[in-house]
Amino acid sequence: MTKTALAVGILALTGLGGAARADEQPGGQAGSLAQACQFDVKGDRKDEWKRAPKADSSVTSHRLTAGGKSIDYTATAGTLVIRDDDDKPIANMGYIAYTRRDVKEAAARPLMFAFNGGPGSSSLWLHMGVLGPRRVVVSDPDPTPPAPYHTVDNEFGVLDKSDLVMIDPVSTGISRAVCDHRDEEFWAVDPDIDSISRFIAQYVSDNNRWTSPKYLLGESYGTTRGAAIVNYLRARRSLVFNGLILVSVATDIEAIFAQLPGNDRPYAVYLPGYAAVAWYHHVLPSQPPALEPFLDEVRRFAVGPFTAALLKGDALSDAERDAVAEKTHEYTGLAVDYLKAANLRVSENAFTHELLKPKRKTIGRLDGRFAGPTMDPLTITASSNSARAGPTAPRTSRSARSGNGRTARSAPTRSSRW
Repeated sequence: MTKTALAVGILALTGLGGAARADEQPGGQAGSLAQACQFDVKGDRKDEWKRAPKADSSVTSHRLTAGGKSIDYTATAGTLVIRDDDDKPIANMGYIAYTRRDVKEAAARPLMFAFNGGPGSSSLWLHMGVLGPRRVVVSDPDPTPPAPYHTVDNEFGVLDKSDLVMIDPVSTGISRAVCDHRDEEFWAVDPDIDSISRFIAQYVSDNNRWTSPKYLLGESYGTTRGAAIVNYLRARRSLVFNGLILVSVATDIEAIFAQLPGNDRPYAVYLPGYAAVAWYHHVLPSQPPALEPFLDEVRRFAVGPFTAALLKGDALSDAERDAVAEKTHEYTGLAVDYLKAANLRVSENAFTHELLKPKRKTIGRLDGRFAGPTMDPLTITASSNSARAGPTAPRTSRSARSGNGRTARSAPTRSSRW
């Protein structure tokens, strides 16, 4: 398989799902497709032909070689027209599906649906990073050199165990609202869940996969979305998943965002992660030989003395504060005076900036193994994300080459709607 094998199917779809020009006159195939939208256009916009829905696909055949075995599979890059309860088109949703060919009973083979989070991200990261049959080569965790970038057969993918469908939510990838609907209508919790649930149910029906064991995988905000989709489809479509896979869990927002005023819950959750990163970078006062026994000890401290100290608030005595700060220093490598100045509450962005500050380096927030130069040593929190900077360029470049380079659209505006 050539380096561009994965890109072929997506390349064929370049331009699908785009908006029709306002001055385009209906006629021929485009006109018949647009008829589905005509009843949605009101008043003085009755002659406007917007984003005529069109389900389409490009199907190609490939072979994956990994672990000494070869797997023949079909790649389908396509769009599905998603309809509301009145059977009116509301969105054209893009997807990439991989199905194994050497299967006697395809309807009984496991089927996995997957997406990233954001909200506002396409499925590019999971797709080209870990799940798909091809992955982008990155220097992990060192900086990835500039182009040219390369893809290789992915020995870590899931195709040996399950078929795979990567979903792009509306306004990411090539997924767009259609007819008289706008992308912004889907930039909220319930419409997002509704549209992806409709996509899954329709894909299962269109491809005769109702009897397949079905799995759902979400990352970050995708875990929040995934839990809701499981409930939605079970209640409204009698579609039951065999398993839900949560990557970088974000189902309890209060437990992970320290920015909420008066919210002390995240700091105990952060502590084991801080300890693991400090262990990796060898900045602990006394480096433990093994990670897991060390983390077990840190977890006990986090849910015990550390949490108790935070709950005491201003009632915490100086002696207690000193003792907890000293122990936290042993587990994180952060200076005792710094921890006391932070009132024992160190945010993620503060930690990524402070841990390697003597070396003028900032670690990644998404992956603490990554480290890059600190742009402003005098700032309090990190102003860049080293973990994202490394892998982003090669993945978006390979995807853009395939006509799918838009990972998110109008992200600042979208975030304000959620």
